[in-house]
Amino acid sequence: MDAHTTPLERPAVVMGEWPDLAPFIPDADPSSPEFVRAAARFGRHLPPAIHDALVDFADQPPAAGAIVLSGVPTGVLPPTPPSPWVPIAKDRTSEFVLLAIARRLGHPMGYAAESHGVLAPSIVPTPGESYRQVSTSSDVDLVFHTEGSYAHHKPRYLALLCLRGDPAAATTLAPTAHILRHLDAHTRRVLSEPRFRIAVDETYVPAGETHHTPPLAALNGDPDDPRIVFDADLMEGLDHEAHAAFLRLCAAAVASRIDVVLDGGQMLVIDNHRAAHGRSAFTPRFDGTDRWMQRCFVMADPSISDGERDGRVITRPFGT
Repeated sequence: MDAHTTPLERPAVVMGEWPDLAPFIPDADPSSPEFVRAAARFGRHLPPAIHDALVDFADQPPAAGAIVLSGVPTGVLPPTPPSPWVPIAKDRTSEFVLLAIARRLGHPMGYAAESHGVLAPSIVPTPGESYRQVSTSSDVDLVFHTEGSYAHHKPRYLALLCLRGDPAAATTLAPTAHILRHLDAHTRRVLSEPRFRIAVDETYVPAGETHHTPPLAALNGDPDDPRIVFDADLMEGLDHEAHAAFLRLCAAAVASRIDVVLDGGQMLVIDNHRAAHGRSAFTPRFDGTDRWMQRCFVMADPSISDGERDGRVITRPFGT
């Protein structure tokens, strides 16, 4: 059975019984040290099945590069806001759960240049951004990428909690283990050399300017189990051979696509070293019932960004 006929491993789905969260959630800003500390301490009360699945996920990453947690509390939800930055009145249940999961895997972190450093920002379809390659788009496929590809300090994990789902909107995965099946040895060697660069998204640079990362490799580490850095929209090869390898990587990611449709109360946890992700197009209604996600970046060791962060917010500019 070859790469084109071998079934792709899908993320495991794990469910557990959650305790009443109200006694554990502090009356504090979800990005505050007090709130994150309380979420970390709650880790000892995580449902056993979910706790153990997270331990296994970190210690022995699956080929799918992701796991789905189901039955996750999200609290009482107001209508979906029309943008991530519209003030809303909601309880802090979803933020608490998201940060508790993040602290079990590592440390929730934010970027000063993105979402103002908020640790658990909302992701909702936003008018005026429908066709852009940004998380708040809707009417266009969000192409495959690894999170923070143009950041010097990249997250190890990405946690996506669905508060309100849309059956037409699939989070797409391209696990590295699946991608490698479609790449020959020569292409993998080229992708393992620092012959690529990634443009910083235009959202994070001054108007009219273009910033790029220093030269980097798309595949890093163990040749048999490499870490991936990838962005189908913003990455390019620095020479003809490298660019041809990049195009083959893009095709391999598409050939490795797995669709995961999340419903409210489901969380997708992605190993950012072992899977690229994206999202299918969908049509928003902007009537308060649209898809509503919350996101958290997780780093295994925040000390690597010492001197370049303010608390849990990384201040180093993208692309440097």
